[in-house]
Amino acid sequence: MSSALLTISPLLAAEETRHLPFYVPLTIIAVMFYMLIMAPQRRERQQHVSMLEGLKKNDNVVTIGGLKGTVTNVKDNEVTLRVDDSNNTRIRVLKSSISRIDPGDKPEKD
Repeated sequence: MSSALLTISPLLAAEETRHLPFYVPLTIIAVMFYMLIMAPQRRERQQHVSMLEGLKKNDNVVTIGGLKGTVTNVKDNEVTLRVDDSNNTRIRVLKSSISRIDPGDKPEKD
């Protein structure tokens, strides 16, 4: 019985080393996927969260739906936007629906 194991064990070792070159490209692909896709997405998400935390009154923002407005009130999870100055139309949106702060329009001083 032990002689059978001794004859099979070199074959098993050769079998394992034969599959080793397959794992090298797979590992390289996984590292490249992380560096090209996952890391930039995580960085963008962190920047977006910090932008949302820094929202303040009179910031001009754009929502994910394309609405432009001026921030009038900021709560924990909600932002009130003034979207029309002529009749003082305001809407409430979730903070997570703010896409970006609009740099083209400078906030008005009240």
